[in-house]
Amino acid sequence: MDTSARVLVTYATVAGSTTGIAERIAATLRASGAEVACRPAAPDLDLDPFDAFVVGSAVHDMAWLAPALDLLPRLQETGRPVWCFSVGGIQPRGRIARTMTDRELRRVARSFPPALALRGERMFGGIIDLEHTPLWGRLFFRAMGGRAGDHRDWASVEAWAEEIAAALPRHRDDAQRRQARTSTSPAAGTSPASTATASSPAASGSVPSRSDSPGR
Repeated sequence: MDTSARVLVTYATVAGSTTGIAERIAATLRASGAEVACRPAAPDLDLDPFDAFVVGSAVHDMAWLAPALDLLPRLQETGRPVWCFSVGGIQPRGRIARTMTDRELRRVARSFPPALALRGERMFGGIIDLEHTPLWGRLFFRAMGGRAGDHRDWASVEAWAEEIAAALPRHRDDAQRRQARTSTSPAAGTSPASTATASSPAASGSVPSRSDSPGR
């Protein structure tokens, strides 16, 4: 039985630089052995076949684009692992640039569903075109050390994708998911209270160690 994780990499873009990053993430995950689909974010995406999701968006005015943002509540409802990436105008290198991108990520996250538990989040630089930027914007951008051009750091993109690949769950088909749901249900004739009592630490004579606490 094939146990390779099935991953959906989905994205929202304006000029195409986010598309390139999503495709590179997808290619890296495929090289690790995962089955990957890479598609633009849309309301009609079928999420059911996938075991994990990587979703990204270009950042405009400190916010994600609507197609990716609107997809997040549906991803949360699946209960499956979700990783997010944002594509901005500054590559997070150096103290000032990292401070700015950290602030930008915090602003972006304000529009995410409050209960969405991300497995990871990353900011990448994109392609900067200042042709239609007003003079004051160009001067400010250059004063901050920015410059026009392609700022996508492919080594960082691939390294992050490899981290995701190492953390992917194994694929479970529909029958396995049904079996997992059945195995967690109380047996016939057994009340949930008695099941909880029988499996409690006091009943088994064991006390969980600190290492049993769920991680953040």
